[in-house]
Amino acid sequence: MMKIEIFNKFEFLIQKQKKKVLSPFYIFQLCSCILWFTDEYVAYASCIVFITVISVIVTLRELRKVYFRKS
Repeated sequence: MMKIEIFNKFEFLIQKQKKKVLSPFYIFQLCSCILWFTDEYVAYASCIVFITVISVIVTLRELRKVYFRKS
């Protein structure tokens, strides 16, 4: 019984994280970076990729903290 409850909590957390990471903003950032790399704006695109990755990591960490604090 306890294993099912824990599994359900993690399944909910994973679904919520996917929604945050696959938001339209991050998809736009990805498309923009692909375009900039093909146009040889490597420095600018690299900075945007770095900032976006940091943002995703921070968002996921905060989401995990909030979720585990509630349970």
